[in-house]
Amino acid sequence: MKIKRTPIAEISFNESDNILHIKVIEGAEMNLKNAKLHYKKINNLVGDKKYLALVDASNYYTIER
Repeated sequence: MKIKRTPIAEISFNESDNILHIKVIEGAEMNLKNAKLHYKKINNLVGDKKYLALVDASNYYTIER
């Protein structure tokens, strides 16, 4: 899988399983300009295929029972 970088995350697409992997970049600024660039790169990567997105933001959140 090729890894592409957007202003918000590193993304890669597993074509055999149709899973988009997204790893959020530490300190990424989520603003309109960056979100548009991120969305455009995702669309270029996945094309017209339906996919599931697996987002790794584990560095920023913890889940407790």
